[in-house]
Amino acid sequence: MNHDGLGPDALELLTLARRTLLDEVAIKLDGAARYQLLLVAHALAVAGRELEGRQNTDNTGADESLSMSINKLLDDPLTAAKARDDKTGATPLKWLCSEIRNGRFDNLKSQHGLLALLRSINRSTLELTNPRFLEGGS
Repeated sequence: MNHDGLGPDALELLTLARRTLLDEVAIKLDGAARYQLLLVAHALAVAGRELEGRQNTDNTGADESLSMSINKLLDDPLTAAKARDDKTGATPLKWLCSEIRNGRFDNLKSQHGLLALLRSINRSTLELTNPRFLEGGS
């Protein structure tokens, strides 16, 4: 239910729309049209998981967690505020990407920690976009 209790919330609407596409429309299509519909259904599933994740956690908490991981990796006093509030308004993830491009992690010692951090980020992304992959599915 949405916040006023009068109807479905956004997540419920996404789920209903996806189920309707898959159960009632997809069976009437074939070829390219069916494929495109399945892509849309997949996008709705990804959006639903992301929305559900946002409802269950505070997005600034995710940024703070990433900033803490970056601090640990760099062993210096980088803060979430610096990564978010610099001149570009970059999030910690954008800041990390920029630092990788700028060569901050070119030495072998820092690459090991960076690899572990990137694996963690990748896993979090897969949990939203393709959780079946993590379960060993295709």
